[in-house]
Amino acid sequence: MTKSQYRHFENIPFGRRLYRAIRAKGMNQTQFCRALHLDRGRCSEYVNEKRMPSVENVVKYARFLECSVDFLLGLSDEMKIQGD
Repeated sequence: MTKSQYRHFENIPFGRRLYRAIRAKGMNQTQFCRALHLDRGRCSEYVNEKRMPSVENVVKYARFLECSVDFLLGLSDEMKIQGD
């Protein structure tokens, strides 16, 4: 996603929410990256809100972290970990 495309997502706290979901899963950022075969630099860009992943990857991350896409995108404050 280019910088101009990312501008549409400036108010989405995706990085902070991704980090919270990673920690709630009992993982650190490095473990998350390894589990999903994600480049650590790219993952850092997501967590630090420098870049936004594709919709497909947001869904992939939510499924892996067992949280809702709505939580990751800032549309809901409930993480909704599946099974809770």
